[in-house]
Amino acid sequence: MIFVIFCLFCFEDIGANLQQRIMFELVYSSQVPKCPKRERMTSLNNHSIKYNEKHGISGSLVFYKRKFVGILEGEENNVKRLYQKIKKDSMHTKVSVLAKGFVWERQFTQWNMMYYLPKSNTSSHLEENFFSSNILNLVLLVDKKTYASQIFWGSVRDMFS
Repeated sequence: MIFVIFCLFCFEDIGANLQQRIMFELVYSSQVPKCPKRERMTSLNNHSIKYNEKHGISGSLVFYKRKFVGILEGEENNVKRLYQKIKKDSMHTKVSVLAKGFVWERQFTQWNMMYYLPKSNTSSHLEENFFSSNILNLVLLVDKKTYASQIFWGSVRDMFS
């Protein structure tokens, strides 16, 4: 009996610690009606960094040819609240969840936003191909530890294929 009681106390302690450590992650995609200007993307990036830092959210956002793919990770309520804001943002259309779930640790603590916008209508295809090639190489090299990160990187690959 002592063994059973001891184990119950251990599981209670473990359960409390697990709830504090478990992160929620959500992968989503969206489209934009028209290609945003460089200033808008820079503003979005700067605002996202500040908002995410304040709310304990990490992740990554990729934009290419009027499509977004993003992954958010953090406390479940904060991630879901941000996703609702994204859904209501007029910049995004056709917003959908691609994957979501709980994870033990953050995968995207040092990541941010990646995007390609032509500098002008005369930007070379070489510049765009270089960006695409770098992203596709990144997709091959990055460690995909969770189901959501696998979906995120697979969606990024599909954007550039």
